[in-house]
Amino acid sequence: MLITKSAFVAVTGEPLNVAVTSPLWASYLLITPETVIYYGGDSGYFVGYREIGRQFPNINYALLPLTAYHPRWFMHYAHMNVPEALAAFIDLGARYFIPNQWGTFHLGDEPPGYPILA
Repeated sequence: MLITKSAFVAVTGEPLNVAVTSPLWASYLLITPETVIYYGGDSGYFVGYREIGRQFPNINYALLPLTAYHPRWFMHYAHMNVPEALAAFIDLGARYFIPNQWGTFHLGDEPPGYPILA
């Protein structure tokens, strides 16, 4: 995709493993001639990260959620744990990983500071 001006692109997310076309369950790319930023929103890990990385190469920054991931049996569809977030970052082929949403709200069963301690 040749971008000569800035673009804001909605791409798929993976909410609860259900195919939904809604901005509520999407991820976004901010594409400028100099920089590409991927914002993951809320999502569990899914193979679509590889496809997004193929369709949009040269992602500079990947902002991926890292919150509310315990208990895994319940949260794995909607939220990534640390290894899954790193796998998504690698699949996207991004240059820098910026975890977000960490410590924002206490929604899961992981203790405060858990991603840093893991």
